[in-house]
Amino acid sequence: MPLTSIVACQIFAIADVPGRREELPPPPLSQAFVSLVFDGGFMNNTDVGQFGNLSKRTAGLEVLAEGRLTRNLHWDLRLEQRFDEYDFAGTGVLDSIDDGDGSDQPWRDVYTTTFALEFSRKQGATTTFGGIGMQAARQRSLNYGDGRAFSGHWGMTTRYSDDLAFGWGLSIREQIDGPTQYIPVLVLDWSLTNDLSVEGWFGPWEIREPRLDIVWEAFSKWDLFAGFGYRRDRFRLDDFSGFDDDGDGDTDPGTSEGWYQGVGQDSAFPIWVGARYVPNLYQSFEVRLGRDIQGELQLRDRNGSPLLNSDYDGDLAVSLRWQLRY
Repeated sequence: MPLTSIVACQIFAIADVPGRREELPPPPLSQAFVSLVFDGGFMNNTDVGQFGNLSKRTAGLEVLAEGRLTRNLHWDLRLEQRFDEYDFAGTGVLDSIDDGDGSDQPWRDVYTTTFALEFSRKQGATTTFGGIGMQAARQRSLNYGDGRAFSGHWGMTTRYSDDLAFGWGLSIREQIDGPTQYIPVLVLDWSLTNDLSVEGWFGPWEIREPRLDIVWEAFSKWDLFAGFGYRRDRFRLDDFSGFDDDGDGDTDPGTSEGWYQGVGQDSAFPIWVGARYVPNLYQSFEVRLGRDIQGELQLRDRNGSPLLNSDYDGDLAVSLRWQLRY
């Protein structure tokens, strides 16, 4: 079930791009560095099993900030607003009685607001970190609280040498209409040679994207990299545009209306290769080619019972990124 190409363009992109090139020094006390992210993408006419054909468009705005409270106490802030437009097509996508109405859709527009605050404190070779995150994902007709979930995490990173640092911790995450999750937090910073390194983060995606990258500083201002990650979007749904089970023109409660205010989920494991141009410490330009593998769409009713579940694999995805800090 191939996906058509997804093309994303990110401007003023995120500050935590992997690589071992010389890093920007931390900001002075009471000051902060700020990054802005604008991104957008699309996916057209994709066959997703029981969900029929899917077209999807995405747009988002993200603000990242980092600063210091004391010499060794740092903070990082993330605020993101994202819009995902889902367009399902095909007769019988959710119509179990086959009334011929192709407008029955599992969900349409999804709005996601993310807030995360993380602190870290360095003592010798050990850095202790922790933070909280909140994500509200829902359709437009619902309130923020209908799709809200919280997360918290704590851990520590130890630098064993100039070439190796490893960290671990624990994250506790809420889910919309789902059990509380206990997820390990893993951090890796490993310099294999002067020009080749491995960097990774696995933990709550409200804080940052779970990913592992191998980075080669191939030339004086060019990096080549390859990696993989994980994404999962879970959101509260409204009435799906309604279902007319008996064909009288009205939405019928107690039947297909059981899907009202259910939960949708879109998850995948993206893989990628890319190149990054780094003209100076304050900006970089990046192109990334990849695809989603082991993708999955889920639909659950308001009681948490599964209704639909379909797997998919993505086709080529292309992203462009410009990082600027000030």
